[in-house]
Amino acid sequence: MTNIVELKYSRKAIGRAGDMLSTKALLSEEYNDGLEKLSNWRASHVYPLQIIQQLLKKRAKKIDRLSLVAQRLKRTPSIINKLKLYPSMKLHRLQDVGGCRAILTSIDRVYKLRDNIIQNFSTHSLVKENDYISEMKDSGYRGIHLIYRFHSKSNIEFNNHLIEIQLRTKLQHSWATSVEILGTYYKEALKSSQGSQEVLDFFKKISLLFSYSENNKLDLNSKSMNTLKISILEDIEQLDLITKLRAFSVTTNSIAQGDKKDGYTLLILDTNEMVVKIQYFKKNEMEMAIHEYLKLERESGNMNSDNIVLVSTQSIHNLKKTYPNYFADSKVFIENLEELLDKEF
Repeated sequence: MTNIVELKYSRKAIGRAGDMLSTKALLSEEYNDGLEKLSNWRASHVYPLQIIQQLLKKRAKKIDRLSLVAQRLKRTPSIINKLKLYPSMKLHRLQDVGGCRAILTSIDRVYKLRDNIIQNFSTHSLVKENDYISEMKDSGYRGIHLIYRFHSKSNIEFNNHLIEIQLRTKLQHSWATSVEILGTYYKEALKSSQGSQEVLDFFKKISLLFSYSENNKLDLNSKSMNTLKISILEDIEQLDLITKLRAFSVTTNSIAQGDKKDGYTLLILDTNEMVVKIQYFKKNEMEMAIHEYLKLERESGNMNSDNIVLVSTQSIHNLKKTYPNYFADSKVFIENLEELLDKEF
C-alpha cells in the first residue's frame, strides 16, 4: 500500500510560507506557521516519491544487482538554507524536497541506468538533467541528478510535484557522505561549499583522485596525478582531517544491525552524546513518522535539526550503506582514499 498525505494548502500559500521561513525570526508566530505549511508540503511528496523510488529500484536491480536504492524527505534546515541562498527561489518550486538515489558499482552502470530511466519513465516528465560526472561541480561533487515532474491519473492532486533522482557510484557516494560527516564535525555546510576553504580544497583534490581512478576523462597524466597525491598527503598531515573522521566514526560504530524493518526510520545523530538514536515506524504509521519528524526538528532548534532525517528503509545494514553520514561512518571513504594513495597510476 502506498501512503498518501493530503496537501492542505495552495502552492501560492506554500510559496509565501517559504518566504516567511527565510526572513522571519526563529520560533516567531509567523515562523511556526511557516513550519506547519512546510511540513505538510514536504509530507505531500511521500506518495510521488514512493512511486518513483519503486520504479528506480526495479530498473537499478536489473542493471546492477549490487545497487542500493533509498529515499528521503529533505531536512527543514537544508530547505531553509537553500531558500536563503537563493532569495528568488520559491518553496513550491524546490526540486529536491523529495529525493531518491541509486548507488551503483561503476560509472558505466550509472550511465546505463540513466539511459534506462530516461527511456522508460514516460509517465513522468523529465524537467532537468545535471551530469556532474562529465563536468563535476566546483566543490568536487560528482553524480547525475534527474528532476522529474510527477504525473498520476488516479491522484491528480500530486501532479507537478518535483522529485529528484540521484545516481552515483559507490566511490562517489563515499566522497559525498564524508563531506557531510566533516561538515557535521565542524558545524559547517561543507556540502553547500560553505565553510573552511582549506577543507573544501582538500575534498576537491580527493574528488579529482577518485575521478581519475574511475577512468573519468580528466586532463591529467601520471606525473600530475603524483603531484596531486603529494598535495593530498601534505593536507592530511597539516589538517589532520582523516584522524578527525576516524575519531568521529569510532564512537558511533557500535550501533546494532537489527532485523529487517520495512517502513520508515527516523535517524537522530546526537553530536554531544555521540550516539545515533533510531525510531522505527511501520508502513502504515507514515503520518505518525511525519509528525514526529517535525516535532524533533522543532525541539532540537534550527541548527541541530540538520542531524535528523526521515528515510524509507528495509534494514539497518542497508541504511548504514546509503546514509553513512548519519552514523558518522567514513570507514569506506578512508579505505578508498588510502588504497588510491598507495596505487601507482
